Amino acid sequence: MPKHLTSKESRYKNKARRAKRPAQDAHEVDARATLDVLPVPSGGHDRTLSGVVSARETSGTNTGKSTFIQASVELDFSDYCLKIAAYYPVLRSSDGKLVQERAIMRICIDARALSPVMNGLGRYSLNLVREIARLDQQNDYVVLRRAAYRETLVVQQNFTEIPVSCDISSAQNVLAGAAVLNPLKVDVYHSLNHFLPLGARAGRVIVTLHDLIWVNDVAISYDALWRRSLVGGLVAPFIGRALRAADHVITVSQSTRQAALTRYGLPRNKFTVIHHGVDHAFLSAASPASLPDLCKGKRFIFSLGSSKPFKNVSRLIQAFAATLPHHPDLYLVVAGRGDGYPSLERLTRELGLAERVVFTGPLSDSEVRACFGEALLFAFPSLVEGFGLPPIEAMASGCPVVCSNVASLLEVAGEAALFVDPLDPRSIASGLLRLVEDERLREALVRKGHERASEFTWRACARKTLAIYGDELAAREP
Repeated sequence: MPKHLTSKESRYKNKARRAKRPAQDAHEVDARATLDVLPVPSGGHDRTLSGVVSARETSGTNTGKSTFIQASVELDFSDYCLKIAAYYPVLRSSDGKLVQERAIMRICIDARALSPVMNGLGRYSLNLVREIARLDQQNDYVVLRRAAYRETLVVQQNFTEIPVSCDISSAQNVLAGAAVLNPLKVDVYHSLNHFLPLGARAGRVIVTLHDLIWVNDVAISYDALWRRSLVGGLVAPFIGRALRAADHVITVSQSTRQAALTRYGLPRNKFTVIHHGVDHAFLSAASPASLPDLCKGKRFIFSLGSSKPFKNVSRLIQAFAATLPHHPDLYLVVAGRGDGYPSLERLTRELGLAERVVFTGPLSDSEVRACFGEALLFAFPSLVEGFGLPPIEAMASGCPVVCSNVASLLEVAGEAALFVDPLDPRSIASGLLRLVEDERLREALVRKGHERASEFTWRACARKTLAIYGDELAAREP
């Protein structure tokens, strides 16, 4: 007979489900369980649903692969029709022996780093959520997204999205964000940026650490002194607090992991490195029609990023000034956004480059891909990066890369880029000249770049992230 659970018993811990049993080719399993469903807003208040499900295990095979017990229940409301699908993985070894059985997880992914203006954090958030949805149609997901981001991330039965007014890194979220998270009563909470609300409660808490620029490199984080003071004095301490409070930390590179270990002295096994991926769109050629008008008919070097000081665009402009006498037909195309571009435009005028440096402002993905396709090379001389996604996107697009020899870029680019000293404009200029003048080197880097970029996929990123969710849930089990 099935064991009945009451609402007071711990969710998803039905011993009857987890009990080890002899393997059978096929058998029925009755499972009564309380399903806590995300509160549904209706008429100005929340209603929580509970349902009882019965399940039938699918036929098992002696292949070492997982089989699943699937159950569904439909609940109709005047304003909602929820269909809940619960899948209970039954892991079997190669001899068909049942080795583990555990219940569905409820997971909250905090994707509020995604904003209407796409950046690296947003690209990570968007692609990770969508790839997880493709891989996992079994567990229950609640995705927190910024209300200003109007597009739905995932349309899928086991995904629910909640728009939230504040950004993940805002003071409002850090100080009061627990009021959004805690009522969800999730098994796993994953913050896709390195901040956690005070008082956050979840079965296990995971944080993705992208970099420690606001901690270790405050002096080059912003042009404005007041912003540097705000970040260094008020924001940076909350990053350290989040890393200490989390049960596990995902870092986007080995260098970021090492920086965190050095800074905070946390256990090494608390960190897992999971690299970013490359959008499939960058693997295919862009239409020449997508090339911005400012770039058409020009032989140019391409640069992409924000205007923040650590992006080092000022030294790139100085290096370009040293390159131009050797190739007076060249242009430097600088794409991106930020408050620092007026000062960079002023620098070009001082160096007599106003007609040779083109500032495009923010570009769409199709425009960026077109620039990668038409540029002689891509220059990325950052002083510090957590990962460094643009060089990999350039490689995927068939554009040779010259970039700085900082730790994360050495790790990510491997042997597929030409490295320069980002603190020395002469070194940057030498790298630019070498690639401009050496066609065979450009062709070699394009080949190596394609190979290197193929190693970074969002599918792999999502698979490894899902494995962390499973490990953390297993660590919580008694």
